Amino acid sequence: PHKLSVCMAEIYLDTVRDLGAEGSAGTTDLTPSASTAVAGVTSASTASGIMTGEIALTWHPVKDAAEAEAKVSTATLRRVTADNGINAQSSRSHLVVVYALCAPNGERRGQIALVDLAGSERLARTEATGERREEAVSNNKSLSARGDVLHALIGKTEHVPYRNSRLTTLLQPCLRRGCRVALIV
Repeated sequence: PHKLSVCMAEIYLDTVRDLGAEGSAGTTDLTPSASTAVAGVTSASTASGIMTGEIALTWHPVKDAAEAEAKVSTATLRRVTADNGINAQSSRSHLVVVYALCAPNGERRGQIALVDLAGSERLARTEATGERREEAVSNNKSLSARGDVLHALIGKTEHVPYRNSRLTTLLQPCLRRGCRVALIV
């Protein structure tokens, strides 16, 4: 029988945090710490045996929808949020949840990535300064990089700039030519 697995990551200040790593303690510290592992960029296989793009994440086998929902709910509690002047609980990062269907031999047969993108912010409107400003600039940059990748794919250009941000690097397996992408606003 095929098995379903899930992994969860947060992209904060263009750093990938593995929200499903063992020992993650639900921290919302604005800098990655030992309690929320920073995913390594590698081309080698990992102990879990599955990679997402070039970024190694912790995959968790799930038996049913309730178990998958519990894993994702726990991960969302670890996400960085802060007051941005407009919203008291504004997410300061992108959340990526990937479900993979694997054959008994471990071969991935299909996957779907669900992404909650941090919104773009007009700095003049939020009047963000310091760390909030840095977060907004980083989020806006990764959203622009995502747009550049989609534009390159639609225009069928020879080079697709996946490496311009961690977001597009992480989503590269889902954003290749031939993949289906739906953007829900």
